[in-house]
Amino acid sequence: MSEHDFEVALLDFSHDDRLLLSTGNQLDGKLYIWDTATGYIVSKLNLIPTVYTEAPRCLKWGGYQKDINLRNTSTYQFAMSGAKRLNLWSLDPTNGQIQPELINTGTFVRDYSCLAFSKPSEEFLFAGTLSGDFCCFQVKNKLLVFTQNVCAQGIKCIQAVTQDKIAVGGGDG
Repeated sequence: MSEHDFEVALLDFSHDDRLLLSTGNQLDGKLYIWDTATGYIVSKLNLIPTVYTEAPRCLKWGGYQKDINLRNTSTYQFAMSGAKRLNLWSLDPTNGQIQPELINTGTFVRDYSCLAFSKPSEEFLFAGTLSGDFCCFQVKNKLLVFTQNVCAQGIKCIQAVTQDKIAVGGGDG
């Protein structure tokens, strides 16, 4: 973590514990992906101002990208949000290439506070907002599927438990 110039704000391990993703705060503005076996940097990127205008608020690994037949590829995927933007990222671990793709939210613009991928296939990305909305995005097409307001004081955490069960923790209790 010594590569960050300022505070490390977000951390998440990949589903297979092979990779660790770290991002810095507003002053740091960097993203690093680390190989947990060697400690070496797999990839790095200055997030501010190239992708976001402020430090990311949340991130989550989402297994592997799927091919057209919904089979796993060797490319990892993760989601990250900041500055009212939600991106789905791909990482080729062999060469360290990372690429963000903006998820189409249409006119639904929010500050996202937490993320979770559906179990077991990572077909959907769930997001909670500071305004208390629960959002569901289809990963394949990177589109908003539905939203539901569930609390007044923001969604603090989301956990996909099984294929049909999701736990959502709100600021209302």
